[in-house]
Amino acid sequence: MSALRQHMVATFVALSAISFGTIAFAQQVTTIQLPDDVFRPQVVVDDADTIHMVYANKEVRGDLYYMRQEPGETEFTEPIKVNSTPNCSAAFNIALGKDNRVHVVIRPNAMYSKNKLNRQPKFPDLKYMLYHRLNDDGTAFEEERDLSAGTYAFEGVGAVLADEDGTVWVYWHGLPPQDPPVMREEIHRKIWLAKSTDDGATFSEPVATEMEPIGACACCSMQGVLGGDGKIYLIYRNSLPVEDGHKNTYVVTSDDGLKFTSQLLDEFPMAGCPGSVYGLTWSPSGVFAGWDTEGHVYFTKANSDMRRIAASDGGNPSRTPVMAVNGEGDILFAWSQATNPNRFMRVADLNWQVYDKRGRPKFDRNNVMDGGVALWSMPAVAVRPDGSFVIFHDGPGPAAAEQPDETPGHAHYQGHQGMHQYPCCGTALVSIGAYEKAREGCSRAFRSAQSLCFVRRNLLYKQVDSLQTRGIGRFTCGPSPATFGCTRGQATAGA
Repeated sequence: MSALRQHMVATFVALSAISFGTIAFAQQVTTIQLPDDVFRPQVVVDDADTIHMVYANKEVRGDLYYMRQEPGETEFTEPIKVNSTPNCSAAFNIALGKDNRVHVVIRPNAMYSKNKLNRQPKFPDLKYMLYHRLNDDGTAFEEERDLSAGTYAFEGVGAVLADEDGTVWVYWHGLPPQDPPVMREEIHRKIWLAKSTDDGATFSEPVATEMEPIGACACCSMQGVLGGDGKIYLIYRNSLPVEDGHKNTYVVTSDDGLKFTSQLLDEFPMAGCPGSVYGLTWSPSGVFAGWDTEGHVYFTKANSDMRRIAASDGGNPSRTPVMAVNGEGDILFAWSQATNPNRFMRVADLNWQVYDKRGRPKFDRNNVMDGGVALWSMPAVAVRPDGSFVIFHDGPGPAAAEQPDETPGHAHYQGHQGMHQYPCCGTALVSIGAYEKAREGCSRAFRSAQSLCFVRRNLLYKQVDSLQTRGIGRFTCGPSPATFGCTRGQATAGA
């Protein structure tokens, strides 16, 4: 399968047979609002321009469904359920392989671990990396298979890649097998590969890849693409030893899928977890990577001398970058941005800009759609056959953006980049200062995951104490000795 077919469209894209709003901007970009029951979708377009999509039916967790739209059709096929275990999906990625077979990798939620283990899970119990593939007839998905083989402590989702010869690669980061599994610092995490040479029918036992630097940030995602040069590209955030105090973003490339060469994209002097979601897409112009650092979003072309392009974001925290590149080399860059400098509300604003092949913006200012991205989602972008762009978004609009999310058990993290909101405990972030206030509601709503907060808080204390003792940076982290997610410089606990 050509790299163009697999990754012509950036991640998290969707369409629907249900009617939706369409707005055209400056003849080059069109926005489409998704139906109410489509969340966190991803799409791949094949060589015949058939759209293959997988989406979740809930903002958080939920079931996954697959449907496709044939060229010239206005509606999609009836959705087919992907996951075998109900309501298990916390995060997922997809790829298109031989004969347009759809491959899906799922990082299941804590409830999945609870049901498997018949007890309340701790962070090391997040040890399942599930794989599904469409059957030979294209009528259903086969039963889930766990590829983890003893690796554990998963929070960010892995990457899946496939080619037209029937090779499938699944990458994820986690701790090496240990019985019983115990929490260890992130510098011990490795990136693992399970590989299939028979179109996903069977997989090898996972093996650790070879790459520098060591470690991986537990909460950040991975993305992967096959480049036109035949190489495998991955993007991820590493985790250096505590004395260095950095969690940097890298693009790594490999010819054989095991030995990787690293390209540093950005440094992030941080003790904690930023929960980054990355963009990575292939085009005839090359592989483009998007990432966030300290509340700002950037993109560049991997393995090139192209300068890092910083989006003009107006000051509010930005994240979830995605890109699409047309045949002329124009680059659509879209991202979500907090609606308020001090709080992350129920929805984020949709932002986008088009750049020429030299990285120069084509609009005088960014385009903004108020409330255009739902809380746990992100914008989605694609290239049309005529070279124009389309952005898909699922936000409910400006009215919802005016109200903060008051879900019980939520806490706020206020770091150098401003205020972000994440659910207390679970598999996301929590400020330690806000943790005590949120703990009562958290324990009621997320009791099964409460121990995760304590484990990760203790590790953070060790990191910050080590950094301060060695004189590396100044951390001002609020009423507790550390705030989950402190950055070097000024940081205060959220209330």
